Amino acid sequence: MLSENVAALLGSDRVVVLPSLHRADLDLEVPVEVLRFEPTADGQVTLVARWSVRDLATRRVLDSHESRIREPLEGDSGASRTNAMSRATLRLAEEIAAAVAAVPR
Repeated sequence: MLSENVAALLGSDRVVVLPSLHRADLDLEVPVEVLRFEPTADGQVTLVARWSVRDLATRRVLDSHESRIREPLEGDSGASRTNAMSRATLRLAEEIAAAVAAVPR
């Protein structure tokens, strides 16, 4: 799961999926819009997502991105697709975690 990967990469237990009852204790929000996430005919999995980092107090966008991630399929099985999709999700989590970590506190 994307939020679990981001939490692990940040070493934080303060990553939650919104809406959440724990929102009052949060500083940042990272809305993610997945535009495409599927295997393609050329033997890849493609993940395209728009996301931003927002300050919850001011609602100001601190950073915004459109990630385009491609991971190769290693075969034609369901397990191959699942593995490639998991790798793509991890790469998106790495991009998000890096942007969140770069926000001055």
